[in-house]
Amino acid sequence: MAKIFKLILLAVVLFVTITVVSFVYLKWWAALLIVLGMIVAMLLGLRYLFANIGKIFGKAMLKVFEVKSRVLRGATAQLNSVQPTTAPPLKEGETPPGEPANFYRIDVTIKPAPSDGPMQHWDLDDLQLVPFDTPATSLEKMAEEGKESVDGYSLSETKVMQDGTFVDDSAGKYQGDQQVQALVAVPPHVRELKFQYYAEQFGRIALPQPLPQLG
Repeated sequence: MAKIFKLILLAVVLFVTITVVSFVYLKWWAALLIVLGMIVAMLLGLRYLFANIGKIFGKAMLKVFEVKSRVLRGATAQLNSVQPTTAPPLKEGETPPGEPANFYRIDVTIKPAPSDGPMQHWDLDDLQLVPFDTPATSLEKMAEEGKESVDGYSLSETKVMQDGTFVDDSAGKYQGDQQVQALVAVPPHVRELKFQYYAEQFGRIALPQPLPQLG
């Protein structure tokens, strides 16, 4: 986006400069022809810009997500424990889920691989779980489908280990290895999970037998 604005600003500066120079050093009709030619060229340029604005924005967003995704490229997940549990009580105003689900509380240490990218922190809010057999995808394919992430299972009640104690996740963004505890709800047929972070996949979580769910 910054490049587009710079190009537009440069085009305006060139237009004004060439217009002034043309009327100073050329005959009026020659200067007018040059100005008309520049106007036509600018209109064609704007037409191209508006016709391809979606692709331009899409490529810009892909670059942003590529930078974010690289932070957990090659990451590993050390599974400390996974415990079946029951569904948490519904908060006031919430409606029960329409589909049956089993609930698990996981304790896992996320270990990013060394990265030389411009971004070093990763977002816990953007981390989710998917069935282990979910095929890998690419950011380009996700963009074509109009998605920012693969459909998966969100982490809730997330906590992060700090000074030997799990505390509520409040920062959202973390660097390096982090021990995380979270609750996840998955369909009854899903028996193995892995982490999905944008287009990156890592880890393996085999699920134990679930507890009977109330309701």
